[in-house]
Amino acid sequence: ALLHPREEPFGRASPVRSIEVEYPPRASWTSGTDYWVVYWFAVSLLAALLVWLSVALPLALGWNTLYFRDVFNHFLPFKSFGVQALAEGELPAINPTVGLGQPYRGDPGNLSFYPGKLLFLVLPFWSALNLHYALHWLLAFFTFRGLARTLGLSPVGAALAALTYAGSGWMLSNLSFHNLLVVAAWWPWVLQGGVLGGRRGIALGGLACGLALLGGEPVTAFLGLAPLLALTVSRWGLRHGVLLGVAIGAVGLGIALPQLVATLRVMGFSQRVVGGVPPAAAYSLHPARLLELLMPSPFGRPDGLGAEGFWADRILGRPPFVLSLHFGVVALALAVAGTLAVVMVDDGITVVPTVGYTPALPATPTAGSRATVPLAGTGDVVGATNGRGRRTCGRPAPTGLTLLGARG
Repeated sequence: ALLHPREEPFGRASPVRSIEVEYPPRASWTSGTDYWVVYWFAVSLLAALLVWLSVALPLALGWNTLYFRDVFNHFLPFKSFGVQALAEGELPAINPTVGLGQPYRGDPGNLSFYPGKLLFLVLPFWSALNLHYALHWLLAFFTFRGLARTLGLSPVGAALAALTYAGSGWMLSNLSFHNLLVVAAWWPWVLQGGVLGGRRGIALGGLACGLALLGGEPVTAFLGLAPLLALTVSRWGLRHGVLLGVAIGAVGLGIALPQLVATLRVMGFSQRVVGGVPPAAAYSLHPARLLELLMPSPFGRPDGLGAEGFWADRILGRPPFVLSLHFGVVALALAVAGTLAVVMVDDGITVVPTVGYTPALPATPTAGSRATVPLAGTGDVVGATNGRGRRTCGRPAPTGLTLLGARG
């Protein structure tokens, strides 16, 4: 069933039990859309690819390197030690080169069991190090596109959503974290598995969950359980949805079991565990940062100095852990347009164009969908009432925003 969040399901006493709508076959996936939208979409994808290549090629060829924050401060020395050990066929428990000896294998941030480390066996060190960032950045686009398609968006709408996700301030901030980027890249497939359900969904979601856990950022993976359960429960109901989420998590834990065991062995003397909540909460989200959803860098650039640098120390306390929450001015404009798309539907079945026209194709509907079904034209909806009064229903056209709470 396709229901707007404000749309109440049909009651048991309602004379209307379901709505069946037949649609003429589409000539192509661009049918019903002005061609300027298709051209705009193609140019956007090409521009995004060129941006990615302009960053990735110099990194892959060893001409440039990422260095900001934890790339050099933490991950570089640990990765260098791990690659030397890997070349000798070893996976050491202790790294004696740091702090008079620090756990290596048990520290999930070292990605000791993550398969991506095999790149270091076939490529020069600097190329492999930087390709870890560039390839996971690209992977985030494709995994989120897969999630968006499963949620019902058209090819254009799904690609725009994926561009927004991969190009958001949050994702770009992750390019300074070797491990957090892995979770961000794989987690959309975890969510997609929850939407698909069944053995196929459990396999896809569990595999992606396992790779995300091997990526070494358990806090971010734990936070990702909230959207996973929101999607599974919304899609499959409370009992089935929770069981599906548990099954995906169980498969993921099974894949990540070697890292889990190694981490449990060192957790007892880990500073982040012994230190308790205060160290973990040092970078908690300040409510004032929600302003970043509307405008980029309202508190100055957290990576800069001088007049354009970060100036809100007294408000936020310190430069933020995630440098930016902004998801882009284009996506913001599309979100505003989609938010205006509220449709009042009279008795019977009525087709009305939404207020906000956005350059993204909605999903092709299926027969038997009820209450709110997107039509082939951009931003159109069909609504139904039970003949007893006026009902508000409608769904904004896909706007390219992160779809963690979307319904199929």
